[in-house]
Amino acid sequence: MSHLRLTRVAIAMLAGCSSVDQSPGNVVPAKRNVTVSLTGNGSGRVRSGAGEIDCGATCSAAVNISSHLTLTAQPDAGSNFIGWSGACSGSGSCDVVADADKQVTARFDRAAPPPQGKHLLSVVINGLGSVSSTPAGIDCGAVCSASFDENTSIALVPAAAAGFRFDGWGGGCRGGGGCTITLVSDLIVYATFASTAPQSFTLTVSNAGAGTGSIKSNPDGIDCPTTCSAKFLSGTAVALTATPATDSRFSGWSSACSGTGGCTVTMNGDAAAAATFDKVAADECAGLAPADPGDPRTVAIKQDVTGTFLQCFRGTADGSGTLALGYATSSQPFTGHFGFLAPDGTVRSTQSYLGLNTPYPQLAGFEGLARESASWGVLALASDGRQVNHASNIVGSGLSANDPTGGMVIDNRSSIQTYDAAGNVRWTVSISDISQRLYALGVDRTGQVLLLFEGAGRFAGGSVAGLWITHDGQRGSIFSAIDQKFADTILVIAPRVGSGLFVQERSPLGGNWVRQIDSLATSGSPPPSWLAQRGGWVVHFAHNGTTYAMTPTSDAGSSPGPKCRLDVIAATGKTCGTVVFNDPSGSCESGNLEVGYDGTLVQLLASSTSGCQRDCACTWRWWSGYLH
Repeated sequence: MSHLRLTRVAIAMLAGCSSVDQSPGNVVPAKRNVTVSLTGNGSGRVRSGAGEIDCGATCSAAVNISSHLTLTAQPDAGSNFIGWSGACSGSGSCDVVADADKQVTARFDRAAPPPQGKHLLSVVINGLGSVSSTPAGIDCGAVCSASFDENTSIALVPAAAAGFRFDGWGGGCRGGGGCTITLVSDLIVYATFASTAPQSFTLTVSNAGAGTGSIKSNPDGIDCPTTCSAKFLSGTAVALTATPATDSRFSGWSSACSGTGGCTVTMNGDAAAAATFDKVAADECAGLAPADPGDPRTVAIKQDVTGTFLQCFRGTADGSGTLALGYATSSQPFTGHFGFLAPDGTVRSTQSYLGLNTPYPQLAGFEGLARESASWGVLALASDGRQVNHASNIVGSGLSANDPTGGMVIDNRSSIQTYDAAGNVRWTVSISDISQRLYALGVDRTGQVLLLFEGAGRFAGGSVAGLWITHDGQRGSIFSAIDQKFADTILVIAPRVGSGLFVQERSPLGGNWVRQIDSLATSGSPPPSWLAQRGGWVVHFAHNGTTYAMTPTSDAGSSPGPKCRLDVIAATGKTCGTVVFNDPSGSCESGNLEVGYDGTLVQLLASSTSGCQRDCACTWRWWSGYLH
């Protein structure tokens, strides 16, 4: 390494030690301590050219062996620099070669009081440079205070040190030109010298996870874990790239960056960025590949109420594996008729609820938003369908979302409300300042709530704004979430494994995943490639929320037929397997597959979703705990 000046003795010591990795990237420069002390009855400070020493405050530095430090003494007002002792002598600058630990002492004494008829002129230097006077007396550097006869006209002349420029006067002189004063009393003049080197700032990176990986910068400077901090010129856009080791995965940025994409930091000040590398199993798909599902159980529920149009609901299952299977007719008011079945198909009860479609599965039971005449209601149901709580007279747009931590979230007129799994209000947060159209609600797997709404009026026309509310009901700030949304599309929010959310834009022609947003982040990033390739697919969860189970819909190229499919995908995006379900009736529709709370896979057969006039029935089949 050309910038290391190792002595022959040091090289011989390294070469003779077989346990030391001697590759260039692993040679660590030896250090030597340079220490400065101040003495005398005056005051001042000592600085090194590169800033390692600035004594008063920093009076010792460990520097590379054999490196050179140039020390400059700067007396305070009313003091003079007398000289060096220790590793330097004289009263000029002090050049220290760190070939061993070095000790330098700088002596500052107070200037003698001026005799009668004279006044004291003191010069204080900021930065590196010197000031001399005509007539002679001031030669600062060393002699920065001197006595002159009253009414003497004194001209001060600045001289900048290498790498500095004269920046101006203060105190008894002003401006950046010459300084001539007539001394009628004691006076202090300040001379400031500014560095001509471009200002630079420090960027520091770190690993915030339990895994391993590397972080590199462009332009060069950071190659962590070897070099994790570097200086860059002001205004430089530093692009950071995170590369996980083979036993780890990159999970995202924090501090100066967010998301899982690229990270660019513009150096307008010192900054820090953290990359999270998480450990993964040697085979991230170990234990996740779907097995042969075997033969399902099947049930058909026949319509037993009047009405000509039959609407069959998608089925679901709670944490105990109990299924909720329902339908509705054209009879008014709209009513959901449900059968609650044990995992083995035993009917636990049949119930009807005004305005309820498929409810959200909970650890024990179900919860849903029901349309009740001119308002909405929240229904909390036990596993057997018994109503355990009912909140009514909710006035909102009908937006709702399942809370993976338990319960659900809704909009209620000018507020967002969350309910626990027992149907009790957890908190209410006002959104009365939001008059724009609401698009979607979502809750990530840590319970953080995201509201997406029309961004026009706050941001560009056609944009989408976002608002986070924490799991304990603390409202965040409104931010620009998506730059552009088509007028005829809807937005769907799906949780990510761990935390954060995916956003999908859907129309009758298909769907596209357009954004991913980290939990509580006020900016998003593009979706990962494995998800973007499945534009119209639906996200479910398997294996207790640690794995994705994804199904295509008819607008993603899937249509009813003899086969339908489900992909099991690791949190990293690796496809761990695909399971194909055969259906001799030819009515298999991937979009009608649902994964319950306990991993039970429930399918509504497509042949039962069209209307009929009489003797109508809905048919479901299920594989209990298949994706647990």
